[in-house]
Amino acid sequence: MYFTEDGIWTMNVEDGELRLTIMATLAQNESKKTSMRVKAGQMVSFQNGVIYGTGNVLGYDKVGPEYVINEVQAKTVRKIYDMYLAGNGSQKIKRQLEKDGDLTAMEKSLWHYATISHILKNRLYCGELEYRKEYVPDYLEQKRAKNNGELDRIIVEGKHQPIVTKEEFERVQRMLEEKNAQTAQW
Repeated sequence: MYFTEDGIWTMNVEDGELRLTIMATLAQNESKKTSMRVKAGQMVSFQNGVIYGTGNVLGYDKVGPEYVINEVQAKTVRKIYDMYLAGNGSQKIKRQLEKDGDLTAMEKSLWHYATISHILKNRLYCGELEYRKEYVPDYLEQKRAKNNGELDRIIVEGKHQPIVTKEEFERVQRMLEEKNAQTAQW
């Protein structure tokens, strides 16, 4: 193989393979430096409360870099929290949302338990932003992995208006933890 930009001819037995190995090492080192710069930039973004993602979140519309409450959808979010706090499980909440014609963020009429669970666990709804739910463990592979405690999660106060209070959110989290503990005992 001949690399025109670098003038490396791998068929040259004398030094082609050595040059190729050196170039690969330099490229790997540059990838590592880039990864470090990206992580440093992310930390600054975290501290500034930058919102990541497409903005397709039930209860909010993304207007520029900010989230603005969508009152119609926010009523659905409040209903989910209120029903859960009243002792209703995901199955009953799902049936009620579908019966009432409440739509998902994708404007679908069919709800999934995972969607309801995600809404109940999402700190965005109480005015906070949570970072590092996922991370990239290997800068060379660049595959995302769920953060199960490998890195500290970062929680900051958002610039958006909350839909539920922090107290409601924390009560729901305690209820979810208790339910998980009971399920684990079976």
